[in-house]
Amino acid sequence: MQNHAAGNGAGEAPHQHRELPHDRQALNPEEAEGVGDLSRRYIAEVRLKDPRIAEASEIIGKCHDLAKYTPFFQKRLSGHLRGALSTHSRLSAILTSWLLGNRFRDPFLAAAGFLCVDSHHGRLKNFSYLTQLDGLLGNHVVLKQVESIRGELNAVSAELEELGLEDASDFIRGFED
Repeated sequence: MQNHAAGNGAGEAPHQHRELPHDRQALNPEEAEGVGDLSRRYIAEVRLKDPRIAEASEIIGKCHDLAKYTPFFQKRLSGHLRGALSTHSRLSAILTSWLLGNRFRDPFLAAAGFLCVDSHHGRLKNFSYLTQLDGLLGNHVVLKQVESIRGELNAVSAELEELGLEDASDFIRGFED
């Protein structure tokens, strides 16, 4: 797991990952908080007038690695799996977009959040990329990833709450319909 935040700023070591059932590594809340804070500060430096953009940036930073909960990604960490199922950017992007959409009711911020997170290990895509994503929510990889974290929903929800974010239960359950 990448270490975006070097610690708590008081010379202490970075937060250790909590253990989840089946020996999975939970997200590092201090890392997510640090990336979110750094994102908000970058936006503050540009002095944009709309405070929602800074808040959205913070949420994007906090959420960029949320799909690391999948057992497929956990197997990737141990070198036992490669391929589309073991990636985390796309599902993290969908969840980030959902959270932003619920918080702000602004399709631009939801789309921007999706693009930032979906691209966070590569080149930033532009808005025209969104037209190529027809059927995204029905994609078999995304569906398998969502299904795989249903068993960890309490842990995911607890960590989102710890980060000051909305519970993801409705997001996960939305894939059942």
